[in-house]
Amino acid sequence: MSKIVVEGKMTYEGMSHSFESNGNVELLEQEHSVRGVSHVDKMGNMAFEPDNPRVPTPPLMLLVASGKNYRVRRSSQNYIVSLKLPIVQSRTESEKIHREAWAEAMGEITLDRKAIADTMV
Repeated sequence: MSKIVVEGKMTYEGMSHSFESNGNVELLEQEHSVRGVSHVDKMGNMAFEPDNPRVPTPPLMLLVASGKNYRVRRSSQNYIVSLKLPIVQSRTESEKIHREAWAEAMGEITLDRKAIADTMV
């Protein structure tokens, strides 16, 4: 938004204040409600600082590798391995898929760690 200068009368009473412009000029397309803090000094100058809401940002997740039954992602601190196992399957078949997918995922993690180590040197 561009800077707008308006002359008028500000009334400051305790913890509240109001401002009335001298003219009947439409400056904005619509009314705005903004949260923040107003600072009024001894000379009557006022400055307004809008609140800067602090929203926690989720960690950056990078896809390291994906295969038929697995996916490996890396955050700033951890590797996250997701395995996909069918519901209707015998235990031995599930364990076989788990071993194979886990071995592939660990191989990809090892390669990624080596790539990170190479960039740090």
